[in-house]
Amino acid sequence: MEEKRFDEALQACGRLLEEWPDVVDGLERSGLVYEKMGEWTKAHDFYTRALAFTELPEQRDGFHEDARDYYRKRLADIDEKAQ
Repeated sequence: MEEKRFDEALQACGRLLEEWPDVVDGLERSGLVYEKMGEWTKAHDFYTRALAFTELPEQRDGFHEDARDYYRKRLADIDEKAQ
């Protein structure tokens, strides 16, 4: 992402989402890439989906509240940037 090779980063995120749908990494990293691109709506969507993932009953015990707070902070930051 530092080299602004966003297409490649998004392709890698897509592979994460496809190959490991039961892991939050693809959602989180997609949000990060879109945030770096200034695509606030898409970044917000992926961070929202990541937060929802951590709140699924089957996932809830695998995540501390700090992880959920991280996604809430990312969402708040994006909301501020998008204004």
